[in-house]
Amino acid sequence: MNDQPLAIFRDGQLWINDGGAFEPVERWRLVLWREHFLEKAAETKTPNPLSATYAAQLQAALTAFEEYERERKCEVAKA
Repeated sequence: MNDQPLAIFRDGQLWINDGGAFEPVERWRLVLWREHFLEKAAETKTPNPLSATYAAQLQAALTAFEEYERERKCEVAKA
């Protein structure tokens, strides 16, 4: 497994790890991928143990993005 996370939030942008190189990605794509990995992690026959890890990494990036967006809205409202 690659030591880099699957997704990150940096410099006001969400990024997805595309085979070792981070590429910008839209929020809705991360939401879809997070749901996919949550479903895979919940499978009872043959769950993929990495699915829960990937879902958590995607959620962490999404949470950081949402916090950034809230802060930006507050700054705009104060201006």
